[in-house]
Amino acid sequence: MGACLSKLGINIGVSASVDVPNVVTEDLLKTISDALVDALLEFPESFNWERRRIVWDMWWEGEKGWLDETYGKERLFWKDFPGNDSKVIQVALAIASGEALKSVLGEVVHSIVDPDIDSKLNEHPYPVRSPAKKAADKAIEKSIDEAVNKAVEQLKKQIEGSPDFVPKFETPSEEERKGGKKTAANPCHEKMKAKKK
Repeated sequence: MGACLSKLGINIGVSASVDVPNVVTEDLLKTISDALVDALLEFPESFNWERRRIVWDMWWEGEKGWLDETYGKERLFWKDFPGNDSKVIQVALAIASGEALKSVLGEVVHSIVDPDIDSKLNEHPYPVRSPAKKAADKAIEKSIDEAVNKAVEQLKKQIEGSPDFVPKFETPSEEERKGGKKTAANPCHEKMKAKKK
């Protein structure tokens, strides 16, 4: 197994007698890293969008309170805001860095590197292509996880270091009230997809 995949701690579980080619080169790892850094420039805006959506939903739910079924640990209430903003921020970070983001980043990265990976795979015998592709996919997945974790840590430092980083929230407008509860997907994800090269 090549040095690049070893660095990432990828174990593809293939018999030692099978010579699995390493198609994730140092150049490809740099391409993946650059693509992730570029896409994650939108992460702070994505977080703020999720935070605003949560606060809006708290307002909409009123006395019932709002709870995210995936990431929420307790119901959050509009009447407690902004006193409960630290809890809102925690949930917003969890949602913003969750599976929806990782799926978008995977789409971005694969659109950039898959043609090169497939070209390299075609240079090798058919029996080793599948395990080599699995190893490449795992390397990409691990790169995405690490990049998202770093983005979350950096954002936490920004939030803690600058009280003005998290914008003030205004009561929903009359237009928003008439429109009902917001359910749209995070628009920042489309901006990330637009960064495909």
